[in-house]
Amino acid sequence: MSRSACYLFMVLTSAAAVAQQIPWNPSMRQPYSAPRIFVGLDASVGIARHDAHLQYLDELYGIPCCTYDAGRSTPLSIGVTAEYWVLPTSAVTFSVGIRSESTRFEATPSVLPRNGLPPVTTQYVFDSQAEWLALGIGAKTRLFSSPLTIAANLGAHVRLGSGAIHREVILGPNDFYFVTDPPAKEYQLPAVGLSDISTVVLRPSLAIAYDVPLTYGYYLAPSIRIETTAQSISQRYKWNSTVLSVGFAFYKGL
Repeated sequence: MSRSACYLFMVLTSAAAVAQQIPWNPSMRQPYSAPRIFVGLDASVGIARHDAHLQYLDELYGIPCCTYDAGRSTPLSIGVTAEYWVLPTSAVTFSVGIRSESTRFEATPSVLPRNGLPPVTTQYVFDSQAEWLALGIGAKTRLFSSPLTIAANLGAHVRLGSGAIHREVILGPNDFYFVTDPPAKEYQLPAVGLSDISTVVLRPSLAIAYDVPLTYGYYLAPSIRIETTAQSISQRYKWNSTVLSVGFAFYKGL
């Protein structure tokens, strides 16, 4: 084979190697075709802000005793993801995974004056725990033929299980206790209504990732994602959340 023919072969092979805009360097001793299908593992952790209007109704007196407006949580997700590159710079994506989230709401503290004694300060606290089956479909494209990609996704989160604890907690003074047996600094209340989490919650999201090529056919994609809810998390009240998360996906070409 002449020198010019060898040079042409190397150029053509190199062009195919970046067909998915990932600069792998496969062996020149065998034909090469860039993968169009990738499967991988995805994990993420986030910080969530919850905006709600969860009213707790005292069953004894029939009047609201507290309303939860703002909460926070740290959602954790892990799953399997797949992508099909319909164009060298664009792909459709599919994912399935498990999401766990513990959310805490704290009402404004209440102060109860006492004649000749220090006032009693209490606070209502609502803790909610939920596990979800997360199903997602979306699309991604490269930005200016760079390693950066932007992705849009619509997730359907199906509730697998949930639980809730509603408490009234004494913040002060230190020598004051609820009249229980034994005396305690907190008193557990029913969570009826507050714990009515929807069966399915739709969550659209946008993400930016940076594709890092590893060995041939493998790449790593760290990402930043922002996500919101398209409907209320509660079946009875207003409850929405916004999540900012970081994640890592490890892909293998098929």
